[in-house]
Amino acid sequence: MSSAKRRRKNRETAKWLKNQQVCTECGERGLHYVSIPMNLEQIIGGLPPVGFWTCAKFYGPDGRRII
Repeated sequence: MSSAKRRRKNRETAKWLKNQQVCTECGERGLHYVSIPMNLEQIIGGLPPVGFWTCAKFYGPDGRRII
């Protein structure tokens, strides 16, 4: 990748990160919760959304979940 393309991609990434919401768990910007799509039966049944956190607060330096 040329330097110009890399700089342009870095600027796009920085702009995207700047516009991200603040994580309610760690206070950093970014999408730290991954939501798993629900089917119609789960939605009609009133089941809560399912997902998981990718926030660094929940993981140790070795990558294992601590909480």
